[in-house]
Amino acid sequence: MPVIKDNLTVRSVEMMIRDYVSKESGHLVVASDDRLFANVFRKTMVQQVGLPHDSLSIVNTEGQIMKTVKEMSVRKRKVLVFIEALIEHKRMDDLITQINRRVRNATIVILTTESSLPRLALLREKGIADNWITKPIIVNALLIKIAHIIRPPGELE
Repeated sequence: MPVIKDNLTVRSVEMMIRDYVSKESGHLVVASDDRLFANVFRKTMVQQVGLPHDSLSIVNTEGQIMKTVKEMSVRKRKVLVFIEALIEHKRMDDLITQINRRVRNATIVILTTESSLPRLALLREKGIADNWITKPIIVNALLIKIAHIIRPPGELE
């Protein structure tokens, strides 16, 4: 079993993500117009991690994003939202702020490129975004990042 970081194995990271969905009523929302990232994310979560198809939503418009996040919140699901900093060349700062204010059980992770990291640091400092992922990202690094968002390193077993 390969060790990937902090004495975590691929299987233990995958188990953490599965437990988040099954035991903690978690739902993953990917808000992205990057088809490659969305497809790799879906395949990784469904085929490698073993999540059911209905535990993951892929959306790409502002209306779909808010509708999906609200729907999962109403169903009392924890929502882990992966949202592009820019969708269709429009900054998502206002939508991210709306989600953060309206949906208490949502954790927001901004998807970005290196060029927007200073602005993202500011969003995190203001408490608007919980974390970010810099693309491109390899699958194991993505899984580790998700595990650390679900269970911060101090809470990992």
